Amino acid sequence: MMLYLGLLSIRPRKLGAIGLVALFILIVASPISANSEVVRFVALGDVPYGTRDNPTKKDDEYRRLVSKVNALKPAFTFHVGDTKSGSSSCTNAMLEKQLGFMNRYEMPLVYTPGDNEWSDCNNPATGKTPFEPAGRLDLIRTLYFSDARSLGQNPMALVRQPQLMPQHAVFSENARFMRGDVLFVTLHTVGDDNNYDNSLGNCDHSPDAEFCRRQAANIDWLLAAFKLTEDNSINALIVATHADVLRKDSKKNVKLDHHGIQLGFSRLVAVLTAQAMHFGRPVLLIHGDKHKYTVDKPFKNADGSKATSITRLRVPGKKLVQAVQVVISPPDDPAFTFEIIEP
Repeated sequence: MMLYLGLLSIRPRKLGAIGLVALFILIVASPISANSEVVRFVALGDVPYGTRDNPTKKDDEYRRLVSKVNALKPAFTFHVGDTKSGSSSCTNAMLEKQLGFMNRYEMPLVYTPGDNEWSDCNNPATGKTPFEPAGRLDLIRTLYFSDARSLGQNPMALVRQPQLMPQHAVFSENARFMRGDVLFVTLHTVGDDNNYDNSLGNCDHSPDAEFCRRQAANIDWLLAAFKLTEDNSINALIVATHADVLRKDSKKNVKLDHHGIQLGFSRLVAVLTAQAMHFGRPVLLIHGDKHKYTVDKPFKNADGSKATSITRLRVPGKKLVQAVQVVISPPDDPAFTFEIIEP
C-alpha cells in the first residue's frame, strides 16, 4: 500500500554551472526492494518546437539543453514527442533534422511520437502543401524505429512490440526495457483526442481505422507490461507517452465518456488504472502535450476513488525549453525525485 505524503518544494539550486533548478520531491512509501539500484534518467518533450514563421527559433536553446543533459550523464533520456510546432512544415528535412538532434545525446535516447510530427500534418496551417498523416507516420517508423535499439550516440537494446506481437507488426515505436528492478514502457498516443474520429463509434465496427489499430496495440503492450510484474521482481513501472490522456479541451466536437475522459483515451486510462490497482506498486506516467510542468496524482479508479499508486509527470515544453531529471531511489530515500533542467 502506498502512502502519498506530499509534494515538497525545496530551495532552488543550480544544476551544474548554469541554470536555476527547481527541485520538487515526491515522497512515496512503497515496496521498492532493498536490492534496488538508483535509476537516474531525463524526460523532455515539446522541444525544440519553434513557430511556423521561425521553426528554428528555439534550436540554440535546445542545443544548450542537450549539452546540459549530456553533462549530467543520465542512464538514458525520454523524448515524449512534438519535436516541432503544430503550424510548422512536416517535411522530410524536418524529420531528419530532429533525428539529428536526438543523436546529439551521448546516452541512449528513447522517443515516442507526438501529433505535430504526423497526425496534424494535414492541417493547412503547416504550409501550402500539407502532408498526408499516414505517410508521415510511415516515414517516422522508418527513420526512428528501424531496429531494436534506442537513438543516441550510445544506443541501448530495446524490446519492440513487433518482436513479441506479430499481430501489431507496424507498431515499432512501442518499446520496453529494464533498468534494475524498474520496467520502462513507451506507448504511442497523440494529442487532439489521439487521432480519434467521432464518426468511428465503437472500434468493434471499425477495427482497421488508424486509431483503433493503435489503441489495440497500446492496450496489448500495456497489459503485457503489467503481466511481467506478476513474478514480483519488478517494483516500479514507468510509462512514457506523448498525450495528456486526461486533457480537458473546450472543443465542442470532442466526445467524453461517463468519467469525463475523451473517447480517444478512455479505454487506455481504464486499463491503466485497473492494472495499477492490481500491481499495487509505484507507476509513473510521463507525458508532454500541454507544455505545463506538473507532478501530481490526478487518476481515479473506476469507483471514483483516488488511484494513489499512479504519479503523473507532465514535462514542460514549447516556450520553455527545459527537461526534467527523474531519480528513482531505494526505500531509504523518496521513491521519485524530480528536478527541472534549464539550458
